[in-house]
Amino acid sequence: MFRKKDVFLITALFTIIFSCCSANPEIGQVTHGTPMEGDYLYVWDSILEVFSERNIPITTLDEEAGIISSDWIVISEKNNEYCDCGNGRVSPLDVVQAKFNIFLEFITEGSTGIQIAALYQLNNKICGSTGKFESDILLSLKNKMGSYRSEF
Repeated sequence: MFRKKDVFLITALFTIIFSCCSANPEIGQVTHGTPMEGDYLYVWDSILEVFSERNIPITTLDEEAGIISSDWIVISEKNNEYCDCGNGRVSPLDVVQAKFNIFLEFITEGSTGIQIAALYQLNNKICGSTGKFESDILLSLKNKMGSYRSEF
């Protein structure tokens, strides 16, 4: 039969696939191929620094494919800002885990596309993203890249 891990992976896959068909289009809108001003490697390095500054552990780094994936982390203090688990607000005492995937693509010289996907779970239940984490990462990335440019 199915192991717990298999069931979780299948559930996560279907959640990601069907989240594109959400009845609430404003949730997570910033995650769909946002263009960034900057060469691919410049954006890549900046993302790694943003993850490092936020102590987000990285499990997958595939520069050629443009994929950066985090390990599961606990985000208790940001529960209500970052995820929507359906039945009202999540208590600050609840342990919500999060995992993040970032996808980069070369658009043109000096322009790179970035897509951020956040996956949340509470008590083995998959929760939706509010888009706040994705917005925060994009803002941190833009600020970091802007500070790099002003140094030169």
